[in-house]
Amino acid sequence: MRGKDEQQLDVFSYISAEERVPQHHPLRLLRAMTDEALRQLQPRFNRLYAKTGRPSIAPEKLLRALLLQALYSVRSERMLMEQLDYNLLFRWFVGLTPCVSPFLTKFDSTGSALVYSTYVDLAGDLPSAPGIALDQTGNAFLGAGAYIASVSPSGTLNFLKGLPVSAEPGACGVGVDAAGNAYL
Repeated sequence: MRGKDEQQLDVFSYISAEERVPQHHPLRLLRAMTDEALRQLQPRFNRLYAKTGRPSIAPEKLLRALLLQALYSVRSERMLMEQLDYNLLFRWFVGLTPCVSPFLTKFDSTGSALVYSTYVDLAGDLPSAPGIALDQTGNAFLGAGAYIASVSPSGTLNFLKGLPVSAEPGACGVGVDAAGNAYL
């Protein structure tokens, strides 16, 4: 009897990215060497960054991503962002969670030009993808778990707020009313 070609959209995996990458993969050795080199650079990074303000993308993540771009001949940052969105090996090497993309990417209305791609880490490992809503002025609101973020039409982070955590698993979406108020 022929089986049905059913598409399973939601998958929960209890295997980490660390377990999925083969032990003999050449990137394992390179990642260990990279991590050690980056550990030695931490004092320099600490001197370069301000003590206050919005946390940036960790320079270690940026450098690991750029190293992958060079090693795999990824010809543009746009293509690198695409690889980081779905390539589990890239996500593992950079240090991103396999479940949720921390990048909000906006394309023009034709889908042919990248308007922006900005890093919005809603607290790392989330149980589900963030909900996204737009207000009337084009601000994007992302909400998941106990976190909500707002990104301007140009890609600038307006705010990122953590809400008091309860025993509940948290929100899985966000809504915006006509006045621009966001609801998690």
